[in-house]
Amino acid sequence: MGLVYPSVTTLALAQTADERKGATSGSLQLSETLSVAVMIGAAGTIVAISDRVQWNEGNAQIAVFAATALAGIAAAAGRLENRGPQR
Repeated sequence: MGLVYPSVTTLALAQTADERKGATSGSLQLSETLSVAVMIGAAGTIVAISDRVQWNEGNAQIAVFAATALAGIAAAAGRLENRGPQR
């Protein structure tokens, strides 16, 4: 994450016209905040369900990490699908 995270912002801003850099920066910040909030909510839901079905803490953590990994894979797959042919 430490290698990819700063480069995403750099790439997004590099491909944006000067008059749109503020909008791009705001969109990046909003998407980051929203994704963190959604994943924290999802993780809390998973932990609450695991407590309800009386899983141990290890299984709850595995479920949270699996959900996070699936979200990352889905995001990466979406980016690759929308990429189109290289010229």
